[in-house]
Amino acid sequence: MRRLTKFERKFSEEYVRTGSSSEAFLKSGYSIPKDKAHIPIKTSALLKRPEIMAYIEELKEARAKRVGITHDMVLKRLWAIATADANDIVAVKVSNCRYCWGKDFKYQFTDAEVEQRLAEAERLDMDEPAEEGGGGFTLQRPPHPDCPACGGIGKQKLMVKDTTTLEGGARLLYAGAEPTRNGIKVKLHNQVEALVKVADHLGMFESRTIEKIRQAQLKKIQTETDQLGKELVPVKVEIQVVDASNPDRVREDDSESNA
Repeated sequence: MRRLTKFERKFSEEYVRTGSSSEAFLKSGYSIPKDKAHIPIKTSALLKRPEIMAYIEELKEARAKRVGITHDMVLKRLWAIATADANDIVAVKVSNCRYCWGKDFKYQFTDAEVEQRLAEAERLDMDEPAEEGGGGFTLQRPPHPDCPACGGIGKQKLMVKDTTTLEGGARLLYAGAEPTRNGIKVKLHNQVEALVKVADHLGMFESRTIEKIRQAQLKKIQTETDQLGKELVPVKVEIQVVDASNPDRVREDDSESNA
């Protein structure tokens, strides 16, 4: 395998350091094309050279040993963030209102409240309180679609989970919290960005991007060629074919031309 040039070595080192082929190209000493849209095509060609790819892998392995991490570890962490369920951290709970499931859509009490009202009436030697919508209220029931009190939309409540108990992807997705005038602001890592990084690491986008750039450049060249063809002035060219096998004919043509 041939030795790398100083430009190829610099490109490889910058690529491993930054993770950006375009940035690595700009810092490696290569002449920069006037149209920077050509850079991805040039970097793609560089990354297809086996000598460069071998050196890049060598640099990555050395770095992984230094910091004690591997590509798989990073990829798994990004994938866990990208696929985590945000509802495990913060969620909007929708439940029935006090009138949704009460008898005749009247105010419904919890069982504990019913007992408390009865005990209070007995203590004060009063008649039993009106039943209204009855007991059995619980927040675990959904809204009643025909409830006249809430219109079937129930009650919404923002619920933030205890972050000290988060596990798996939810724990990786959680990025902290801070108090604000309106309550607690929960921060989450960008899941779309994590997913794009995974796809980029697997090379899912690079070939499509380069192909689009190549097609655009071909279209541009074709347009310029067509325009150049329109600007050129046609030149009439006449070619006279002389029969060299007839000496008399040749002499006759010569005499005419000298006349």
